[in-house]
Amino acid sequence: MLTVTLAGLRLRWRRLLLSALAVSLGVAFTAATLIYTATVSAAYDSQYAAEAKNVDAAVLPGSGPTVPLSDLAAVRAAPGVAAVEGRLQGPLTLIGPGGRTDAATAIDRPADPRFRFYTVVAGGGSVLLDEDTAALNHVRPGTAVTVLDHDGRTRRLVITGIADLGASGRVLGGAVLILPAALVRSLTAAAGYQRIDVAAVPGMSQAAVAAALAGRRLPGTTTETGARLAGVLAEENAGGEGLLSIGLRIFAAVSLIVAALVIYNSFRILLAQRLRETALLRCVGATRRQLLAGILAESATMGLAAGAAGIGAATALVAAVNSGTVSLTGAAVAASLLIAVLVTSAAALLPAVAASKTAPMAMLRAPVEGRGNGRPLRIAASALLAGLGLALTILGMPRGEAGLVMIAAGGTIVFLGFLVIGPIVAGPITSALGWLPSRLFGIRMRLAVTGARRNPARTAITAAALTIGIGLMTLFSVVLSTATQLANSETNSRFPADYLLTAPSSEMPPGVLAALQASPLIAEAAATRQRTTAIDKADAQVMAVQPSAYGSLFMPDVTTGSVTEVGAGTGEIALAGAEARDLGVTVGGRVTVAGRSFRVAAIFSDGVLSEDALISWPDFTRSFGPAGAADVLVKARTGVSATASAAVVDAAIARDPAIEVTSEATLRAHMLSSVHKLTDLLDGLLATSIVIALTGMANTLSLSVLERTRESALLRALGLTRGQLRQMISMEAVLLGVMGAVIGVAFGIGFGWATGRAFLRTQDVAVSFPLVQIAGYVVLAGLAALLASLIPARRAASLPVVEGLALE
Repeated sequence: MLTVTLAGLRLRWRRLLLSALAVSLGVAFTAATLIYTATVSAAYDSQYAAEAKNVDAAVLPGSGPTVPLSDLAAVRAAPGVAAVEGRLQGPLTLIGPGGRTDAATAIDRPADPRFRFYTVVAGGGSVLLDEDTAALNHVRPGTAVTVLDHDGRTRRLVITGIADLGASGRVLGGAVLILPAALVRSLTAAAGYQRIDVAAVPGMSQAAVAAALAGRRLPGTTTETGARLAGVLAEENAGGEGLLSIGLRIFAAVSLIVAALVIYNSFRILLAQRLRETALLRCVGATRRQLLAGILAESATMGLAAGAAGIGAATALVAAVNSGTVSLTGAAVAASLLIAVLVTSAAALLPAVAASKTAPMAMLRAPVEGRGNGRPLRIAASALLAGLGLALTILGMPRGEAGLVMIAAGGTIVFLGFLVIGPIVAGPITSALGWLPSRLFGIRMRLAVTGARRNPARTAITAAALTIGIGLMTLFSVVLSTATQLANSETNSRFPADYLLTAPSSEMPPGVLAALQASPLIAEAAATRQRTTAIDKADAQVMAVQPSAYGSLFMPDVTTGSVTEVGAGTGEIALAGAEARDLGVTVGGRVTVAGRSFRVAAIFSDGVLSEDALISWPDFTRSFGPAGAADVLVKARTGVSATASAAVVDAAIARDPAIEVTSEATLRAHMLSSVHKLTDLLDGLLATSIVIALTGMANTLSLSVLERTRESALLRALGLTRGQLRQMISMEAVLLGVMGAVIGVAFGIGFGWATGRAFLRTQDVAVSFPLVQIAGYVVLAGLAALLASLIPARRAASLPVVEGLALE
């Protein structure tokens, strides 16, 4: 039987090619998810642990914030130490060529190249700037910048090179300057090392050199091996990437379902086409067990070959998505091949069992489609699965990120319930979707609806593969649209202004506010004043803003009362919750500020600028006298880009470069950019699932065309032209595509809402539904289904009428 199976594979390789392509795509989707997950994990571990590159041991702060500078000599004298590098770090302020001010971190440039974790991407030398800040400020090697040191004095530096810090730059945050150690100490007054890195002499283990350093008994320090340091850095800094890993693993599980459905349909097609061949084998003595073993061997062989092709395609896909970086581990390859063989064999099992029961006399008659039995059992099983899936989803919603797996499991179970009841509901759904088109397009559309209803079980499975792809695309569109809305809401509620300008002294130059208010790109600019004073003999930070800022630029999170009364300037005050508790007052009570009595009009839980109390601008002037603004809040007009508004701010402070600018507009743009990058990644993965589903649809249509060869020939004989026959088959494909898309959209909207609520359970933000984008998915599914029908439709129309009528 093995010889027969191998011979069949050689003879039918052209017929197996399309099915093998479907299997390869299914495996490629799964393998791509596994390989990408491994690549992402390795990349994050590598990037976040890059600071431990070539480090065999490290001395870290124990009880104190830093390692004393004097410990460097003691570490260098320890046995087994080949090289030592003290890591200095400190804050400073960077003023770019355009006057933009950024909070910056200065780190030392390791004298020993083996300890350098960054990559120089332009220039070189000893004064390096991170590439993100360089791009934002248009800095190139040779550009001069100004920094403010720890005493507030300006120092001019010429940037000699641009460095890519990888993930370490994101951990440090803001601008990063890499400077000689002596310059870092001069600018930041760093009094100790963040840690001391050690490279061991050749042949000495990390554990041995770490033990030698621990033996020095340096007070207030701890010692770690390089491997442990790398693990700690990766764990501390990359922990937030767990959500991406969870999402990718969910993709892997879902991709298995998509692949299994397509493979199942593919083998149904193959075995239906070989009905007479199978019956002939039974006639010449093949047993049912031999037939079953032969078909399963064929599926395993196809799975192995398709798995290898799928891994190659997956590797290329991941390399394209991840800028050429791929972590192709042996475990990922083995797992992908094993999954390919197991999933292909499992998906082929039911068709193989059905084919093994073929009677020898079946070679004398045409195949007859049977009607599904067990209708009440199907309905009961579907209801049970749907109830269980919905229960899991509801239980997972209040659990936030921890409930994502429960929601995914719930959605999968609900989908399985749909698969169970699919053969029952596929016919009515097809008729409902085809009702209006049948009246618009006439007999061809009615014939297409009849063709789609002919085998409801196969129609349901064909639509199901597409349903998963469209459902996932809809779900993630809802989630990402909600994430975008949440990002805007978070930045607007926490800090509704786009920019905060802070003067280095106590007073903002008056021309800055005037220039901003005069710009047509700025919607509003308002000044703030602050003073540390006593409220009922307790020191507190009292703040006032110009009246126009209330409700637009300045919105503290009020729990009781209203800040509207505060802005009126009639002797009202708003207190932070902690301040109100310390003073023992509530709304309606009275407190004394600078000898003046104020009525408490509001209590807020979260201030805008860490203020303890808020009074009106006139009340502030009456209490503390006239003075200029300390800070300025700026909001750009709607539709103005972050780049354009930043240029206005830069121009306003050009004469006063020491003014520090905090840019919420840039922060918001970065947040939305991250969301968009994630959208692009998910769209790539989901598009692959759509391709898999459409390959399965092409196979299904091929089987449908094969089964209806005589019917098609008869329609041709009755006057249907080749073009009209192609149109009929294409309409049937579009109907299947739209049906799968509509069901997928319903799943996606429902479970997208559940996932969104899981994230937003503590947020006053509604789930966002991008309806235009979702409608586009339905149109895309119809067009893609039309594309999938071209080859089967052409094949049906090209068969001569006489030859088709002669077939039994």
